[in-house]
Amino acid sequence: MDIYASDDEKAEALKTWWRENGRSVLTGIILGGAIIFGWRYWLTHQKATTEQAAVIYQQVQMKLDEEDLTQAEDLTQ
Repeated sequence: MDIYASDDEKAEALKTWWRENGRSVLTGIILGGAIIFGWRYWLTHQKATTEQAAVIYQQVQMKLDEEDLTQAEDLTQ
């Protein structure tokens, strides 16, 4: 058995619920999207930083193998 007798009552109950909870639902969706976007940005930033550090490390190693200490020191700065 249905709680509501007609479709009009169901629609009115839905409208009432949306008026009471709509702002919370939208806030949750916006916050969730912001958290996901921020997390993805952070992971991309970390990956780029790690790759850049690896390239610099490799360059320093090459300069040390060539015994070019001034260039190696400059790269570490």
